[in-house]
Amino acid sequence: MKINILSCCFAGHRESKLPYKYGTDQYEKLRNILKDVIKDLIKCGVANWYAGCQNGIDNLASMIVLELKEEIGTTAYLHLIQPYKDMELDFEPRQEQEYQEIKSNADSFQVLHQIKTSNCYRERNQRMVDKSDFLIAVLDRRQSASGTIMTINMAKRKGIEIRIIDAVTYEVETIPAKAPPKLLIEE
Repeated sequence: MKINILSCCFAGHRESKLPYKYGTDQYEKLRNILKDVIKDLIKCGVANWYAGCQNGIDNLASMIVLELKEEIGTTAYLHLIQPYKDMELDFEPRQEQEYQEIKSNADSFQVLHQIKTSNCYRERNQRMVDKSDFLIAVLDRRQSASGTIMTINMAKRKGIEIRIIDAVTYEVETIPAKAPPKLLIEE
C-alpha cells in the first residue's frame, strides 16, 4: 500500500478587499476560523499546502500553516506559487515583512512569469487547483467578480472538496468532492 499525500490550496481576497482591517477583532475571528479549518484538513491527511503569495488570505493562510507546523509538530509542506516576479514590491512594509518570512520558511517557491501578464493570476490559481485535493476559500459574497470566485469555479470543475469561509458571517460551507481523495492507494 502506498500513502497518497493530500494537498490543499487557498483562495481569498487581498487585505484591502476584506470587510475589516488587519489586527481588528473581526480579522482575528477570521484568522481563528481559518486556523480551525486548516487543522481539520490536517486531521484528514493534508500535508501539502499551496498558496499564491498575495497579501491577504494567501499570506495569512501560509503563516497559519507554518505556525501549526511548529505548534503541533505536524508534517506540512508549504509550496508558494507567485504569479510574477517582484509582485511584493506593491506590498505595505508589514505585508512585505510577512511575505519574506513566509518565503524563507516555505518548502518550495516558484515564480510563473518575469513580468505581470493579463492572465498570470488565473494561471497561478489553476496551477494550485490542479495540484490540490481541497480548496479553502475566504469569500466576501458581496464582491461578485473576483479571483476568489474564479478559483472556486476551477475547483468545482475539477471536483475537489471546497470549504468556503464567509468573510462577513464567518460561516463555513463545505462543497463535497465528486469523489473523495484516497489517503491509501493499493498497488
